Amino acid sequence: MKPRDDGWLCRAVIGVGLALPLIAALIWIRFDNRPLSTIVFETPKTVIPVGVADTPAARSVGLSRREALSDVDGLLLQWETPGRHPLWMADMRFPLDLIWLDADGRVLAILESAPPCSASPCPLRELEGTSESIEVLEVAAGMARALGIAVGTRVRPLADTSHRR
Repeated sequence: MKPRDDGWLCRAVIGVGLALPLIAALIWIRFDNRPLSTIVFETPKTVIPVGVADTPAARSVGLSRREALSDVDGLLLQWETPGRHPLWMADMRFPLDLIWLDADGRVLAILESAPPCSASPCPLRELEGTSESIEVLEVAAGMARALGIAVGTRVRPLADTSHRR
């Protein structure tokens, strides 16, 4: 009597175990790749249109791989709960001002002219005093100052301004 070779079953189970997370990730990215909504944001000196990244996939991509900000003046990264929200500058092609906001739109901290990442892995950017942040506004380097945004000021969306791009 020939012994049974159950090696194929073990390889099949391992293969399925490796393939399922990959398939799930691809489906998640496919269905979470919706166009960003945009809102008009009020700053101390003016109003600006910004994209809204409110999902893990949208926040992860952020402004990466863009040559410049052309269709919006910034990107608002949003989370559902306040906490520590460090950022990275992976695949960025230009420096940004990073502005951490609390739930009331009060500016908690600003990192001016954060350079694009040239190291691997990219360092995380997080400033003291941002542990209660719920949003981070990303604008081109120098814009925070030009818009009158400083620690303690408030920035917020204008009512009824959201729309799809």
